[in-house]
Amino acid sequence: MRSPSFNKYINSLDHEELKNEIKLLFKKIPSVKEYYKMELGSETERKKLFDKAKEEIKSRYATKSYRRPRKPRIQKINKILSAMKKKSIFQHELVDLYLFDIETCIGFAKNYQLHTQVMQNHMDQVYEKAVQIIEEDQLQEMFKMRVLQIEKWIS
Repeated sequence: MRSPSFNKYINSLDHEELKNEIKLLFKKIPSVKEYYKMELGSETERKKLFDKAKEEIKSRYATKSYRRPRKPRIQKINKILSAMKKKSIFQHELVDLYLFDIETCIGFAKNYQLHTQVMQNHMDQVYEKAVQIIEEDQLQEMFKMRVLQIEKWIS
């Protein structure tokens, strides 16, 4: 269905039918439920979701051996980040997650003295996304110290 057809359909519904349509979508489609959970939920609910994502990211960098550390699961980290990008309502929460990922990656590289090109490419891409959002939404003051610290660690 194209947008004009959809708009025509929505405009043909009265107020009660629209309410029923939204309720049906909320029940049937998990992504709609997740959207409203993020949009209408409290800050603590959103924080729980982002904290869970941070724990998942942290676990992808975890390794048991200092002598032979396992390389981070960058592909799985990217899936977590893209899933959170789809769910995210507020950009500052997404930037926080991006910067957390970079900080965790840097910490892993320093702690285990393991730095791969894949990790570097990942950090560069995530950093670019974070900086782009920071500039677009004028969040420089909010993330200034963390960005400066990351730049210091990288150089």
